[in-house]
Parts: sequence; structure tokens; C-alpha cells
Amino acid sequence: MSILKRLDETIIIEDDRKSEKELVEHCILEGISLNDANLENLNLSGLDFDNVFINGASFKNANLNDISSKNASFIDCDFSGASFHFCNFLRTEFENCIFENVNLRDCIGDMKNIFSVVLDTYVMSFTKTIMNLGCDSKSIEDWRKTTADDIEDDEQKWLWDYYKELIFEIIDKRLGVKHD
Repeated sequence: MSILKRLDETIIIEDDRKSEKELVEHCILEGISLNDANLENLNLSGLDFDNVFINGASFKNANLNDISSKNASFIDCDFSGASFHFCNFLRTEFENCIFENVNLRDCIGDMKNIFSVVLDTYVMSFTKTIMNLGCDSKSIEDWRKTTADDIEDDEQKWLWDYYKELIFEIIDKRLGVKHD
């Protein structure tokens, strides 16, 4: 039996014929509120979150790869540890959401919370604390310490050597970091 619960453990919906992913999809299609839902550790990849409004839900460690979220609003949601491969958030609103240790591989951000820049054949995506370049994800501070010699892939090594200063100029400007 699959059950979706709120963070306070109250049941949103249960069905012995559907997976948790199918229950989330059913809730979206039927307009059943996912506010304060506990969606932690779920594989929700490929789901259509278009036109949803979700407040206070926890998506910790969820697989949100390749989701659609046009005109969606996520308010006060926790996405810590979530994976967002191949997502486009240009028409998605995130307000007061947590994005600690997320994986943003080839993700196009909303440009308010998740930022993206294309450098040659690589998509660089970053939040206030995490940066993805190609397949590699690290804290921004760890990336600042990274040298071209630390990178194994020859193409990425060249890219890092060529663009590193520009990358941090972009990050600092977008995040409002001031240097003396």
C-alpha cells in the first residue's frame, strides 16, 4: 500500500494499487493539495508539476530529474539533497526554499534562486552555496579552491583554466559578493 503523508503525519491519500510517484501525480491532476507534504526520498522524475502551488513541502533527497514545472510555485519548500538533472525552471517560482546540497546537472535555473550559464558545451548552474559544472557538483568554496590540475577530464580542465575567473566574477555579481 502506498501512502502520502503530510509532515505532521496526517494522511493525504493512500491507495494499494498505486506507487507513491503515481499518488503524487494523481494529487496534481486532481487538484489535491500537497501543501506540507512529506515527499522525501521519492523518485518523482519526469512528473508534470505545471501550474501547481505547493507550500511547505519537504522534497529532501527527492529525485526531481527532468520534471516540468511551468507556472509552478514552490513556497517554503525544502529541496535539500534533491536532484534536478535536465530541468528548466525559467517559468517556476521558488520563494523561501532551501537548496542545500542539490544536484543541478544541466539545469536551467529560475535566475533568482538557481542560476545558470552556458560555457562552451557545459552548463554551469549554481545556488548560494552549490555549483554544478557538467557532471561535477561541489560547494562554491570547494570550486574556488579547485585548480585545473585537480580536474581529470581534458575538456573540462581546459574550460576551467580558461573560464575560472569569469565564472567567479559571474557568481559573485549574481550573489552580491563584494571584494575589497
